[in-house]
Amino acid sequence: MACPDCFSGFERTDSTPVGSETTLYGLPTYVANPQGGADSAKGIIVIIADIFGWQFVNNRLLADTYAAAGFRVYLPDFMAGRAAKIWVLEAVDRIVTPGKTWADTLGKPAAVFWAVVGAASSLWFNWPSASFPRVKGFFEKLRAEQQSAGPAGRGLKIGVAGFCWGGKHTLTLTQKEYGHLIDAAFTAHPSFLSLPGDIEKVRKPLAIALGSKDNMVSVKQAQDAEKMLIKLGDEFPDELKGKTEVKIYEGAGHGFSVRIDRVNEKQVEQAKEAETQALSWFDRFLA
Repeated sequence: MACPDCFSGFERTDSTPVGSETTLYGLPTYVANPQGGADSAKGIIVIIADIFGWQFVNNRLLADTYAAAGFRVYLPDFMAGRAAKIWVLEAVDRIVTPGKTWADTLGKPAAVFWAVVGAASSLWFNWPSASFPRVKGFFEKLRAEQQSAGPAGRGLKIGVAGFCWGGKHTLTLTQKEYGHLIDAAFTAHPSFLSLPGDIEKVRKPLAIALGSKDNMVSVKQAQDAEKMLIKLGDEFPDELKGKTEVKIYEGAGHGFSVRIDRVNEKQVEQAKEAETQALSWFDRFLA
């Protein structure tokens, strides 16, 4: 399920995205390429964003960061234009921030109303079962294109990075039924998980980043997931032995890798560590 923290956090104002927009396999997509251009990419990373979607500046800047490390990055609109609006983020902030004036306090009920309306409408149209066909279709076409590149081209390996809302889809793509579509996966603070079931079905290299204060996945659930993945590595050594990891970020909450308060040095440090974790993982399995 989703939680209030799925809709909270901060919008970045410290930088401007440098990628471009296009339509790819029928979906509006933000594209970020490495400095040497698309042909110099050492692999492809597809970001399945949090509930704020492909146009959210934080997600685009994250795509730019991955591209700067040498990857071609796609950030598609898997929500078909129904991502949560930024004003939902602002409404939630008004709810959780103690009022400094009587006007702030009186305004909280309205903020609650609009936060619920905005969050519910986005979730209604983007429930995992309803949105996964769009995700699956994109990866099918991407994989087919890379496979057809052949000797004359350079078929690249494909990684998926899913955050919050995108975490459920990311784990689904690691299952045997869909594993042929990707080469490796990374997810940070995933939502909508069914545990331990979603972990038991993993069959592709998977790295997970979780905060110790994440209210969607407890520390015990994270530790149990790590044990399960190690066990799966013994059962399926070719697919998973030594090819999974679970990292718990002490004190971090849900959304810590995308929607942090950039004035908070500890949060900035942990978000950077999660970026490094993801890029190291993709360097290992895609490059």
